[in-house]
Amino acid sequence: MYNSNLKVKKLLIGLCLNEGRTIEEVAQHLGLSSNQDEIKEIVDILEDEGFIQNTSLGYKNTTTELTAKGSREASTLLEVAY
Repeated sequence: MYNSNLKVKKLLIGLCLNEGRTIEEVAQHLGLSSNQDEIKEIVDILEDEGFIQNTSLGYKNTTTELTAKGSREASTLLEVAY
């Protein structure tokens, strides 16, 4: 679970920093290895927390939008990291 939780946080930050057009691209830019099942699980977690919306799942083409809550959470995570 720790590794999954860390991936969720890293992907949230990556989405905030616009590190790619898709979640798969964000993961790749951040050096995270994720298969489609993990991507789906992470998307479900982020949606349940209210951090993303308007998600479109596709094979290696998962797109989403950050919510205001997601942007605030990512900003908080970035501040804590530094």
